[in-house]
Amino acid sequence: MRLALACALLLSTVLLPPAAGAQPGAPLPIPVPPNTRLQVELDARDQDLLGSVKTFLRGLNVAAFIAMMSSAAPGAPVPRLGAPGTPPSGPFGGPGFPGSGFGRPANLADILKDIHHLHLLAFESSQTPDEMQRFYEEPFLKEGGRRTLLLDLGAARLLAIGFDEPRGFAAVLIAGKEVVAGRADGYPDLEQIGPILMSVAGMATLQQAAPSAPLLPSIAIAPIPTPAPKPAPKPTPRMRRPLRRR
Repeated sequence: MRLALACALLLSTVLLPPAAGAQPGAPLPIPVPPNTRLQVELDARDQDLLGSVKTFLRGLNVAAFIAMMSSAAPGAPVPRLGAPGTPPSGPFGGPGFPGSGFGRPANLADILKDIHHLHLLAFESSQTPDEMQRFYEEPFLKEGGRRTLLLDLGAARLLAIGFDEPRGFAAVLIAGKEVVAGRADGYPDLEQIGPILMSVAGMATLQQAAPSAPLLPSIAIAPIPTPAPKPAPKPTPRMRRPLRRR
């Protein structure tokens, strides 16, 4: 009976189609210019490496990490990041961690909750920044994308392209000969970034308000008294011998 049930479960997993959320999405192609040396390539999905990364981020305790960082400020209260029911505290008056303004704990995995496929390349190129920008922007625009951001700082340049169908975005960072290009099938959810930034700002304010304790206890060193100079010895008078008469 147990063998028949096990065989039935095995056949159901093989014959039945996978769920809609488990089906792999469309590929996210990223062209590579000629005469380049590829350094890093990451093509991860929820079914493999990306799912493991989300699990790792979900297990991180941000509150404990910031509490350890705040121990450098003597007399500062121990921070609590978004604990439910915590009263307002901190310089900004928000509940939970000082300045967080949110009543639930931060979860870094929620940043990637809308991203199920991530493709990333890093390489060196001999082309100029203008040539690299045209190399990526033209094919991305032909796919139906639109430029959402262009940041040119001279030494570095950031290009972002948004896609509607299928939804996602592409980003290219050019810094000299180093180029990083990436695509994702969704946008990161930055809701958790606000509480974390405000938490760090509140912790920095507490550290500035708390008196800094010296690393080593102060030691009073008494000067060694200088001995008085000894008087110079007096010269010994010479005894003159009496003259003998002949």
